Amino acid sequence: IRTTETEIGALLSSLSSAAVCCPCNKKQADTLYEKLVKDGTQAVVSEFGDSYNESRYSDFDIGHVHIESVGTDVTILCFGATVAPSADAANMLKAKGISADVIDVCSLRPFDTDGFVVASLQKTKQLFIVDCDKSGATAIYLLGMLALHGNAMCGLQAQPVVIKPVGNRTLVEAGDIYNVVAARYE
Repeated sequence: IRTTETEIGALLSSLSSAAVCCPCNKKQADTLYEKLVKDGTQAVVSEFGDSYNESRYSDFDIGHVHIESVGTDVTILCFGATVAPSADAANMLKAKGISADVIDVCSLRPFDTDGFVVASLQKTKQLFIVDCDKSGATAIYLLGMLALHGNAMCGLQAQPVVIKPVGNRTLVEAGDIYNVVAARYE
């Protein structure tokens, strides 16, 4: 199933056996489609039209994450259309002295089979999830997946924060992410 729907939270619960992937650019989506057809994998691929930054990496394996940037202070989970603004926000935060792990989840299901997100949380002890779904359903799903990974959220210094579009906007902007993360350090 190919969708451009930003509210993918419902799909995560209704299609429990299918992989759910969120490519962050057109080239990555095309490469993913080739893999899915070749392997015969059932999947929902959620493409976001505004997220096609072709300079980003073009390949990922289902079940694995992509590390956009490495930091020590906060973990920012993102996917699809939220990857570019999250990476931009990390650069803005760096100028303020805040170092961020930015992790592109890429594949919501299966989720982080290598354990990079858990390792990041153990290191930073701060979790921000950037969701393009105004309902926050995808963020809730990610929090549930982390809860299933044993001690993933034990030791967090504060409650996880979900950053989602505000007002009439359909996408989160880098400034939104920056403001929310930086506020925790003021």
